[in-house]
Amino acid sequence: MPVFNQRIKSAINYLDGIVTQGFYMSINSSQKKSFNASLARKKLGDKGEQIALEYLEKKNMKLLDKNWRSKHGEIDLVMMDGETLCFVEVRSKIGTDRGHPLETITAAKQRQIVRVSSHYLQINNLEESPVRFDAVGIVKDGEKFEITHIPAAFDAWML
Repeated sequence: MPVFNQRIKSAINYLDGIVTQGFYMSINSSQKKSFNASLARKKLGDKGEQIALEYLEKKNMKLLDKNWRSKHGEIDLVMMDGETLCFVEVRSKIGTDRGHPLETITAAKQRQIVRVSSHYLQINNLEESPVRFDAVGIVKDGEKFEITHIPAAFDAWML
């Protein structure tokens, strides 16, 4: 038990989660690369969501929920644009050599967003509210971020 407690005490804070050195030291180098890559993707995704939120707030949209989860999945941002409830999917990438981040919002992902948003509407008694599905793509180029916002990127009835 003392070794375990020592590992807990020597934990390092990385992003929002805590990773113990004992765990990190016990994985092999390819697992470390994968682990670091996944943390880097999460960090980029979190930064992209923050940039998207700030951008949309400058357009006078109001945040209702961030990273709202249900059994069907997650919605990155739930915002109000005037009287319209907007469910916003945010995608971030470094560069566009493998395509724009918005190209990764597949029909399957759109169906999932619609399912989650339907649950959100039911739970919050908002079934009669006008709804829109927006997409925001964030491309990191060096230290700059390029923002692409597509209001009404897709419709629920088309899926």
